Amino acid sequence: MYQDNKEFKINIDESAKVWKYMDFTKFVSLLEKKALFFVKADKLLDPYEGYYSLANVNTDPSLVSRYELLQTFRGEVGVNCWHVNEHESAAMWKLYLKSDEGISIQSNFKKLKECFHCCQRIVYIGEINYVDYDTFEIPQDPYAFFMHKRRCFYHENEIRALISDVAEADTVSEKEVFDEIGAYIPVDLGILIENVFVSPTSPKWFLDLVRSISKKYELDKEIVKSSLFDKPMY
Repeated sequence: MYQDNKEFKINIDESAKVWKYMDFTKFVSLLEKKALFFVKADKLLDPYEGYYSLANVNTDPSLVSRYELLQTFRGEVGVNCWHVNEHESAAMWKLYLKSDEGISIQSNFKKLKECFHCCQRIVYIGEINYVDYDTFEIPQDPYAFFMHKRRCFYHENEIRALISDVAEADTVSEKEVFDEIGAYIPVDLGILIENVFVSPTSPKWFLDLVRSISKKYELDKEIVKSSLFDKPMY
């Protein structure tokens, strides 16, 4: 279930739209498992994920000796990432999809929090803070390292859900929730999903396929083709 964490920055309205861009196989997996996939932090592409900044080290050189401990902790934290934007993003379509057969799920911040009501694990959610790692000292809270990224990723405008084996050690019988890559965390899709968009460059048969699959899994939501690249009608 979602739980507030004072260390997680939240400056957006609960009605703020959030988007997740994915390929078709991940969409089917979402429907099949009724779960969001939380990837382990040590499997993310950005090598700075979950680490302190250079400014931290300059202030406290002893942090270098804790590198291995933090590396271990990165394998015990999983994240699920969303893009905050009032509108679709052409950049996100291009960044996260490898073909025309892509899908974007649109929700809002309130629904993202509420969809975890069926999950027994603690889920934290917060906005990513984009900073200069040469000059900014990340707060000395273990989870704060996962809620900061370098400014070169500012275009992602990311809000992030986070789970941790460590936080659950005394409350969940099976502490080891992660496999080699991450973990599926159950969600209420009826709450989470507001609309489903298929790629603006996708063929008509793909829209029909997504509608058919959604009907098979009893997802009663509007599914439309993105009009992002439609020709102007004036």
